[in-house]
Amino acid sequence: MKDQKTMDRLRAMIAEMQAAGPKMRTSEQNASDYSEGLARLGFSRRTSIRGAYFVRREEYPSFHAYGRLSLKDCFADPSAYRMLAQDDAHSEFDPCSAVFLDTETTGLAGGTGTHVFLVGLGEFTQDSFILTQFIMPDPHDEPVMLGELESLFRGRRWLVSFNGKAFDVPLLETRFVVNRLRPPFSDALHFDLLHAARRLWRGAYDCSLQSLEAAVLGCERESDIPRALIPSIFFEYLRRRDASLLAPVVEHNKNDVLALAALLGQMCRRIKEPHKEGRTALELINIGKLFERQGMYDESAECYSKAPYYDQGQGVRLCALEKLATVRRKQKDYAGAASAWLEAVGQNPLDVRGFVELAKHAEHRQKDYSKAMEMCRRAMSAVSVLLSSSPSPTNHALQQDLRKRLDRLERKSAARAAHSSLTSRIARPAAE
Repeated sequence: MKDQKTMDRLRAMIAEMQAAGPKMRTSEQNASDYSEGLARLGFSRRTSIRGAYFVRREEYPSFHAYGRLSLKDCFADPSAYRMLAQDDAHSEFDPCSAVFLDTETTGLAGGTGTHVFLVGLGEFTQDSFILTQFIMPDPHDEPVMLGELESLFRGRRWLVSFNGKAFDVPLLETRFVVNRLRPPFSDALHFDLLHAARRLWRGAYDCSLQSLEAAVLGCERESDIPRALIPSIFFEYLRRRDASLLAPVVEHNKNDVLALAALLGQMCRRIKEPHKEGRTALELINIGKLFERQGMYDESAECYSKAPYYDQGQGVRLCALEKLATVRRKQKDYAGAASAWLEAVGQNPLDVRGFVELAKHAEHRQKDYSKAMEMCRRAMSAVSVLLSSSPSPTNHALQQDLRKRLDRLERKSAARAAHSSLTSRIARPAAE
């Protein structure tokens, strides 16, 4: 009886949903039922051999400001693109050969049941930035919209997105395949700014697009719609056929595309002027890492050497000093590396690695076994403190390695003393 009541309730809910559900357009109907509403949002109805589609086009001068920078600031030295992407192929990146992409979908988890209903595309011409938005007013219109996207993407060498590698592009490719169309992205190189943002600002800022807009572009969106609400708004639009519901979604998508160009410009500015006022210690460390990976050790060392003077806590300062010591060693500046390690252990008496590196330097570079033994003993004392709070196998193994190092140093020191004594005894009769 209870199961029957449940089934009756489910049937009633389904019937109610069907009664209030979207009126799906048939192939014989035209788009007049929503053309007027979309026109008020700036969308024009156009036709192609595939059928009718809706597109919105805006043109901005290349010097259009978005936050602190203009859109044209994303034109930079090719080395900046290579560093940001950590890919030599991106050294040939040209914003004029790229399409800046952002999508709005019926779900945030992706999957074959998720549709892309709004696609925003940005492209540079000689002196302007063209923003084109395609909207799918009804699921029946998906093949036409995708066909027009394919035409626009054809021949483009670069695709710029924010998290597009994980979300936008795989989802669009799925929709192309479901509609028996060839995805147009396979031949394009993808510049995903999320990965570049994490390389630049990991630990310094939240690396979501809107958080970075506020933190590094100085752009606060007013009355912006939360991304999590966008799918439900589209479904409500399908139910009510009220295009005005989509107005904040269209605005959100437009700002996302503009933000891509401005954010890329800010990233390039960060690489070009890493020490400019307003940078943080963590950001300087991250930029130093980018330089280091490219073998630009002088630039990397400059970032690491300045980062400790930014007040962001002892942990950040120690990280910068350790990075500086590592780069100095790569430059074969062993005295400079030792100086950085000495400053690090001065700030943190439990910096085991610092003491070990100083012991190595004293033993192998300075041949000062007494100093090397002193550094080794201080490292062992630090490990003992660590073992009292964290008796892990790693710390025990480290203690054993230090004991072996100290034993070896003591043997070398004793051998040197014995050799020195023997040499002096031999030299004394000769002198007499």
